[in-house]
Amino acid sequence: MKGSTLQFGKYGLRLKSEGIRITAQQLKEADNAIMRYVRPLTNGQLWRRLCTNVAVCIKGNETRMGKGKGGFDHWMVRVPTGKVLFEINGDDLHEKVAREAFRKAGTKLPGVYEFVSLDSLVRVGLHSFKDPKDDPVKNFYDENAKKPSKKYLNVLKSREPQYKLFRGR
Repeated sequence: MKGSTLQFGKYGLRLKSEGIRITAQQLKEADNAIMRYVRPLTNGQLWRRLCTNVAVCIKGNETRMGKGKGGFDHWMVRVPTGKVLFEINGDDLHEKVAREAFRKAGTKLPGVYEFVSLDSLVRVGLHSFKDPKDDPVKNFYDENAKKPSKKYLNVLKSREPQYKLFRGR
């Protein structure tokens, strides 16, 4: 998925839960939390990978139907699962400092977030990508023969000659 890996920095904050909507105010608070923690300790640089692009308009409560959409209220952005929100880099930036800064930023935002570094796996949907080479090869026929299901037993039974007589009716 596009945007699920780091592009500019060494460390990042990635959405782990299902896709959500984040308002501009929430993004600004998370940005302030990161910089408030990182700025005194290092000369780190922060990249914001999101831009609020959806205008939210709201009609007042107990307003009759019709007469337009309502007035502008705030800006928001839709964030899909696995999208990197912030990246950070610095010459003397330690991983523990970045991890703590992103933990504080994650508390300001809705959803569940994870800390990622350059060697982190790609996130595809709600599950982290796993290399298929690491999995042992399974022989499903042998596994079914050891502990067969009812469906598999019916398939084996249908191969007997007495059942072959009644096929195609």
